[in-house]
Amino acid sequence: MAVIYERGSLIGLGLIAGSMSLAMREAGLAADEVSGHARSPESGGRARDRTGR
Repeated sequence: MAVIYERGSLIGLGLIAGSMSLAMREAGLAADEVSGHARSPESGGRARDRTGR
């Protein structure tokens, strides 16, 4: 699949946005990075644990 975005960013890292960010990265839809922004430190921590970043 072709790169669609230079960078992708999602607000909120719940089930939907978290899954979208992983799918975007796995499919190579963003050339540089896919980032997410969470309101709570717990959500951000879970997302970091899932992605290894």
